[in-house]
Amino acid sequence: MRPIQLIMTAFGPYKQKEVIDFNDLGDHRIFAISGNTGAGKTTIFDAICYVLYGEASGEERSDTSMLRSQFADDNMYTSVELIFQLKGKRYEIKRQLGHKKQGNKTITGHAVELYEVIDEENVPAVDRFHVTDVNKKVEDLIGLSKHQFSQIVMLPQGEFRKLLTSETENKEEILRRIFKTDRYKLMRELLDQKRKQWKDVLQEKQKERELYFRNVLKLPIRDGALLETLVEQEHVNTHQVVEALEQETAAYKAEVEQLQVEQDVQSKQLKDAETRFHAAKSVNEKFIDLQQKNEKYNTLQENRTVIEMKEKSFKRGEQAKRLLPFEQWHEEAVQNEQKAEGLLKQIIAKKENIMNSFELAQEKYEEVKNKEPEREDAKKLVQRLEELQPIIASLAEKQLNLQNAEIQLGKLKESMQNLDRQLDEHTNQKQLMSGELQQLERALEQYVAKVEELTNMREDAKVLKQAYDVWQEKQKFEQEKEAAYNKMQLAVNAYENMERRWLSEQAGILALHLHDGESCPVCGSTNHPKKATEQSDAIDEKELNDLRDKKNIAEKLHVQLEEKWNFYHLQYEQVIEEVKKRGYHSEGLVETYSALVQKGKQLATEVNTLKESEEMRKQTAVNIKSVEEKVDALQKQKREVETVQHRTEMECMQLRTSYEHDKKNIPDNLQTVQAWKVQFDQATHKLRLMEDEWKKVQEAYQHWQNENIRIQAEQESASNQFESAKLKKEETFARFMKELEQSGFTDQITYKEAKLSNAEMEMLKKEIQGYYSSLEVLAKQIEELHAELKDKEYMDITALGEHITELQINLDIIKEKRQRAQTAVTYISDLHENIRRIDEQIHEEEKAFQELVDLYEVMKGDNESRISFERYILIEYLEQIVQIANER
Repeated sequence: MRPIQLIMTAFGPYKQKEVIDFNDLGDHRIFAISGNTGAGKTTIFDAICYVLYGEASGEERSDTSMLRSQFADDNMYTSVELIFQLKGKRYEIKRQLGHKKQGNKTITGHAVELYEVIDEENVPAVDRFHVTDVNKKVEDLIGLSKHQFSQIVMLPQGEFRKLLTSETENKEEILRRIFKTDRYKLMRELLDQKRKQWKDVLQEKQKERELYFRNVLKLPIRDGALLETLVEQEHVNTHQVVEALEQETAAYKAEVEQLQVEQDVQSKQLKDAETRFHAAKSVNEKFIDLQQKNEKYNTLQENRTVIEMKEKSFKRGEQAKRLLPFEQWHEEAVQNEQKAEGLLKQIIAKKENIMNSFELAQEKYEEVKNKEPEREDAKKLVQRLEELQPIIASLAEKQLNLQNAEIQLGKLKESMQNLDRQLDEHTNQKQLMSGELQQLERALEQYVAKVEELTNMREDAKVLKQAYDVWQEKQKFEQEKEAAYNKMQLAVNAYENMERRWLSEQAGILALHLHDGESCPVCGSTNHPKKATEQSDAIDEKELNDLRDKKNIAEKLHVQLEEKWNFYHLQYEQVIEEVKKRGYHSEGLVETYSALVQKGKQLATEVNTLKESEEMRKQTAVNIKSVEEKVDALQKQKREVETVQHRTEMECMQLRTSYEHDKKNIPDNLQTVQAWKVQFDQATHKLRLMEDEWKKVQEAYQHWQNENIRIQAEQESASNQFESAKLKKEETFARFMKELEQSGFTDQITYKEAKLSNAEMEMLKKEIQGYYSSLEVLAKQIEELHAELKDKEYMDITALGEHITELQINLDIIKEKRQRAQTAVTYISDLHENIRRIDEQIHEEEKAFQELVDLYEVMKGDNESRISFERYILIEYLEQIVQIANER
C-alpha cells in the first residue's frame, strides 16, 4: 500500500484542514516524520489508521472521541480523507467523526465513504456506505485487520518506544499489549478452571464409589464368606468387592429358592383346611336359614284376616273408579258455568267505563276542532320568520367579520411594539457577548503549553510511583528471605542430627551379625576390632523422611524468595536509574512523589479551568451567531407585520361601510341572530303544541269509538256462553246420579268413602299380591331346605378356625423371610451394577482428566525450558520484529 494524499480536518491538534501530499516525496520509499513534541507526528499515524479502520493506532488513544480537535469550530465536523494506491489500483476513502453540537441532545455527523478511482472518476467500492461494509472491504483489500496493521505495517509509536526503552522483565507485558496475546493467558486460565472442575467431578465420583463400598460392608455377615474377610481389611478394591457381591447374590438366591418350596407346601395345607372350614360353615348357615324361614311363614299365616279385608276394599275401589269420568264431566260443567258468569260480569263493568271515556273524548274533540283559525295564524307567523333568517344571518356575519378585523389590527400594533423592544434587547446582548469572547480568547493562549507540562509531570509521577512500589517489594522479600533462611537452618540441623543417629543405629544392627573370621558385607574385612554398639532408642524411618521433606521444602522456599529478591533488587536499580535521568534523587521517593502529585493536581486544576474556558468560548461564539440570526429574523418579521397591518386597516374600512348599510333595512327588534332565534323558537313551539293537541284529540276520539262497538259485541257473546254452560251443568248432574244408582251406591257420600286414588289402589294390589307370593315362595324354600339337610347335623367350627389361623401365621413368616431374601438379592444386584458403572466412569474420567492436565501444563510452561505457550509466541513475534527491522 502506498499513500498518495492525506487530508485531516479538525483532527487532533489541527483546527482547520491540513493536507499532506506524499507525491512530494517522488520515488523515495523511505522517509522520516520528525518534529518537536506535540508537533503532530503521532496524529498522522492516528489519521491513517482511523480513516482505514475507524480507530487510532495506539492503545492509549482507543477512545475515538478524543481524536477531535478541542479548538475546532462547533459547525465543523472532524474528518480524514486518504488517497492510496494498492496493487496497481487507486482508492479514496473518507471517514467523518460525529459529535454533539451545542443545543443538540444526540451525536450527529457520522459518515464513511470508499471509492475506487477509475479514469479520474470515483466509483463506489461497496454497495452501501455502512461502517461494517466499508471496514470489511478495507480488510479484504489490504489483507490485514486493524491489530495486524498496527503490528506489522505501522507499529504503535508509544508502545514500541516503551518496548525499546524497557527492561527485560517488562518487555513481556508490553509485547502482550502490542500483539494482543491476552487470549493465551485467558486460555490457560480457562484450562485451569476446567481442570479444577474436572478434578472435583472425579473426586465426587470416587466418593460415590467409596459410599457404595461402605454400603457393601454393611451387609449381614455370613460365616466363612468373602465379605467377612473384606470387613477386617483396611483397604479394598473393586475386584474384591465385586467378587464378594457375586458370592452373596448366589447365597441369597439359594435361600429364596428353599423358602419358595416351604411356602408352596404351607399354602397347600392352608388351602385344604380352608376348604373343610367353608363346607362346615355353609351347612350351619343353611340350618339357621331354615329356622328363620319357618318363623316367617307362621307370621304370614297369622295376617290372613287383614289381607281378606283389604281385598274387599280393593273391589269397592274398582267399582268407584268406573264412575270417575261421570263425576269429572259434572265438575267441569260446574266450573265452565262459573267462568262464563264471571266473564259476563267483567264485560258489563268494562262497558260502563268505556262509555264514560267515549263521552269525554267526544266533548274534547269538538272543543279543539273550533281552534282551527288560531293554528292557521301560528303557521303564517313561522313562515314570515323563516323568510327573514338569511337576511339577519348575513348582517351578523358582517358584524363578526368587522369585530375580528378590529381585534387583529390591535394585535398587529402590539406585535410591532414587541418586535421593536426585542430588537433593542438582542443588539445590546450581542455587544456584551462580543466583549466576553475577546477576553476568553486571550486567556486560552497558555492552554497548549500547560497541557504538555501536565503530560510530562504525569509520566514523572508514574516512574516515581513505580520506583517506590519496587522498593517496597524488595524490602518485603528481603525480610521473608531472612526468615526463610533461619527456618531452613533449623530444618537442616534437625535432619542432620536425626540422620547421624539413624546411621549409628543401622551400624549397631549390622554389628550384631559380625563374627570374627567372617567378612563384613560393607567393607569385606574379616577382623572387627571396633564394632558399633546397638542404640538403646530406636529411630523411626518415617520420622526421618518427614524431616527430610521439611528440609527440602524449607530449602526450596528459601531459593524461591532469594530469586524474587534478586529480581526486585535488579528492577529497583534499573528504575532508580530512570528516576535519576529525569532529574530526581533516589532518597525520599515518597516525599518527592507526594509533592509532584500535589503540583500536578494544581496544574490539572488550571488545565481544567482553561478547558472550561474553551467550552465557554465555543458556547459564546455559538450564542453570538444565534443572536445575530435572531436579529435578522426579527427585522424580517417586522417588515412582514407592517405589510399585514396596512392590509388589515383597509379591510376594516370596507367591512364597516357594508355593515352599516344593511343594518338600516332590518327592524330594530330583529337585527341580531339571537333576537330572531328567540322569536322563531317561540312561534315554532306554540305551533307544535297546537298541532300535537289536535292530533292527540283525534286519535283519542277514534280509539274510544272503536272500543264502544267492540265491548257491545263481547257482552252479547258472553251472555250466550253463560246460558249454554248452565244447561250443560244440569245434564251432566242427572247422568252422574243415574250411574251411582246402577253401581250400587245409595248416595254421593258412600261413593266418596269407597273411592280410592290410583296410588292407593296400586299399593293395595301390590300388598295383596306380595302376601300370597311370599307365602308360596317360603313354603317352597322350606321344602327344599328340608330335602337338602336330610341326614346332616349342625357342627362346631371353632377348632377348624384356630387351625387355619395357625397355618396362616406360619405362611406369613415364610413369605416375610423369602421377601427379605429377595430384597437382599435386588439390593446387592443394584450395588453390583452401580459399582460397575461408577468404576467405568472413573476410568474414563481419569483418562480425559490426565489429557487436560497435560494440555494445561503445556500452556502453563511446566516443562524443561520453563516456557509457557504465550511466552513462546511472544518470543517468535519479537524475533520476527528484529529480523524485519534488520532487513529495513
